[in-house]
Amino acid sequence: MVSRRRAVLAFSANVLAAPLGVFAQQKGKVWRIGLLVATTREKSDTRSTRGFLEGLRELGYIEGRNLTIDRRFADDVYDRLPGLAKELAKLQVDVIVAYGGGVSAAQQATKTIPIVGVFDNPVGNGFAASLSRPGGNITGLAVMTRDLDRKRLELLSSVLPKNAHIEYLWKPSTMDEVAAGISLMVKQSAGGVLVADAGFYNFHAREIGELATRHKLPSCFAEQNGADGGGLMSYGVDYADILRRAATYVGKILKGEKPGDIPIEQASKFVFVVNLKTAKALGVTIPQSMLISADRVIE
Repeated sequence: MVSRRRAVLAFSANVLAAPLGVFAQQKGKVWRIGLLVATTREKSDTRSTRGFLEGLRELGYIEGRNLTIDRRFADDVYDRLPGLAKELAKLQVDVIVAYGGGVSAAQQATKTIPIVGVFDNPVGNGFAASLSRPGGNITGLAVMTRDLDRKRLELLSSVLPKNAHIEYLWKPSTMDEVAAGISLMVKQSAGGVLVADAGFYNFHAREIGELATRHKLPSCFAEQNGADGGGLMSYGVDYADILRRAATYVGKILKGEKPGDIPIEQASKFVFVVNLKTAKALGVTIPQSMLISADRVIE
């Protein structure tokens, strides 16, 4: 009797000490995730996407071993997202991961397959009943775009002349339209441009940053690639961190939790980047206090 009790205790201790990845591998099942991406395959290979895959690996879900990822790319044509979401639903994947416009497309495609989204204002936009208890088949991480837009506007305004006219770039969905829009802003004597926090702009942030600076237009982005590419500054959520956390949601669902019972988290980690080289080229003075508060300064 004693020996059996010791064996049970030893087994229990081993179970408690075992990493989550062991359970993922012990199930003997190859899990299937659908990844819905608005841009191209090439553009999707960002630090954010890599963060998601790293997060899955840390949980023991490894592509090619116990995980298959069915990727669908809209190639910057947002009208394709609903059809691609339906394709993933027909494949009966275990979870669909999407962000931005892809979440809405996934929601329309299925009411039963769990969806992990990275989205703006999930309650206000009808994706969840509440943040604490979403209900339905959607959970994920919330990015409160309006609040961050106000912060970005404040940052950009603080380094421009008083009463400078700042334009908001949010509607175009191809780079040709973006180029035309920026050219028009310059003709209308815009003092700066605020670039919307949206999938298309984040995936193309580097190109848009280069374009804005080429037109001598100070710019502020949500995605730090915008500042890396030559834009003046960026302030926004750390998408690599957000997507890594999205992987934990996938893990919870694959272990049996219902998406409607998993609270939606709000983004809590933000990154502020200033491109001092661009500031000098544009003749913009960046206060020392701003440089000190920046997470990165590009010189």
